[in-house]
Amino acid sequence: MVSVGDQIRAARKARGMTQAALANAVGVTQGALTKWELGQNEPSLDKLARLSEVLGVPLGAIPIENIPSPPPLPPVEAVAVTRRIPVVGMAAAAMYDPALSQLCDLWEGSEETVPCVIDREGIFALRVQGDSMEPDLHDGDVVAVDPNTLPATGDTAIVCLRAEGLVIKRWHWRRGVIRLESLNPEGKTYQWTKDEVFRQGPILWRWKVLGILWRKL
Repeated sequence: MVSVGDQIRAARKARGMTQAALANAVGVTQGALTKWELGQNEPSLDKLARLSEVLGVPLGAIPIENIPSPPPLPPVEAVAVTRRIPVVGMAAAAMYDPALSQLCDLWEGSEETVPCVIDREGIFALRVQGDSMEPDLHDGDVVAVDPNTLPATGDTAIVCLRAEGLVIKRWHWRRGVIRLESLNPEGKTYQWTKDEVFRQGPILWRWKVLGILWRKL
């Protein structure tokens, strides 16, 4: 025969409950429960009945090996943590018609999608072409792009240029100068002064690249 305290502790552990959780369910302090389990005090009959009810087993003068396993907990429904977003063409430099005015024009007709765990509305995916952003981004990488967030200086961004289409570069804005900078030394770099930007209007959109969604290993 084993003590009531040993039975309480064994049943609690079999149920997967902490002392704090069981004490709260029974309506006593954790300190009181600890003393019961250590055999320093014994629960009253009403508390013993409550313990038996919460743990789903009879407690009292019974062998510990005869304490039945608690009933299994109901299964947790699987929750989808990913969604799929459209993959839009190519960047660096994909030739899109500068007359495009809406984002939906870019992925219209695109049937490719990729899973995405980034919890942000409106983002889309874009497949990188070329190696101007090596070693950060590789040819063929699929990246997540946020059209709702303007890139800060130094961010990687997708930019639509009137003459070039879509390019992927580091976006810099310093002292009235916009610079689209390649990481690859052989990649093309673009630069305009503030006056040139207003006069020529070379940039239609710029979107922040959030990160890589897919890379072939």
